[in-house]
Amino acid sequence: MSASTGVLAILAAAAAYLQIMALNSADIFIKEILEERNGIFLTELASEVSKKFNLARTSEAQLEYIEKLIKPWAGRCRKIRKNPTV
Repeated sequence: MSASTGVLAILAAAAAYLQIMALNSADIFIKEILEERNGIFLTELASEVSKKFNLARTSEAQLEYIEKLIKPWAGRCRKIRKNPTV
């Protein structure tokens, strides 16, 4: 293994670790938001998460990801299909 290969492996491992930590912190942050303010629209929740992570706007992929994260433990009302209440 060359030195550059070793450095790349370390960087890849560090990136994977940081991604896992970001996912865990997003999940914790979402739970904190919903403990304070339940019954909010998914887009509103996504907007709060975006602000926390200094993102300028919310994408469709982020909405889908947040919905995937909360599916096991948060209830959703889908009267408005495009923007469910969490």
